[in-house]
Amino acid sequence: MPRFDEDMPDDRREAIALKALALFLSRGYSGTSMSMVAKAAGIRKASLYHHFASKEALFLAALSADVAASLAQVDHLMKRGDGTPADRFRIALGLFYDAMVRSSIGALTTVISETAQSFPAVAEGFHDNFIARFQTTLVDVYQPCVAAGSHRDLPETTVHDVVFGPLLSIAMSEKMFGQTPHVAAIWSKGRSRSEFVDRMDTLLRSD
Repeated sequence: MPRFDEDMPDDRREAIALKALALFLSRGYSGTSMSMVAKAAGIRKASLYHHFASKEALFLAALSADVAASLAQVDHLMKRGDGTPADRFRIALGLFYDAMVRSSIGALTTVISETAQSFPAVAEGFHDNFIARFQTTLVDVYQPCVAAGSHRDLPETTVHDVVFGPLLSIAMSEKMFGQTPHVAAIWSKGRSRSEFVDRMDTLLRSD
């Protein structure tokens, strides 16, 4: 079996994180061991610990590897500054949808909740690395809309709740109903990416 070098490039580190993600999704947190991940990635267990100090760190890295692309696109959107603030906000809403619904976060929400009770570091890391970053990015993309007069001036916590509450609900429900097509067909109405963007934009518009 091929083995990765000890001085592992970022792309190989990400490859290991994605191998771990597949195991966490199929076996849960407690059912996934570092030995399993090492075997799946084709490296020694000692090498795995060299790059990920603990299973908690590996779990958070696995989540990060899955949502990094969507978050990077939001960052790029803000730096580029194309279009009006309202245009950028709508694009960002779609990227938030991708990051929360089309990634592993929704599928792993229950795993995170259960794991956090025994391993508080997981909850702390999830908040600092994901929730806080989502919230900060949302403020950065929403405030220019308020300044331009296109969207309502609301407390940050209200805007967070309006946007991320439905996203978590959609993500968790997709996981819950995914294996029951007749229920999923009913539940999914009105919850597509475009419908989510339109609904959030309408709720927060000032006119």
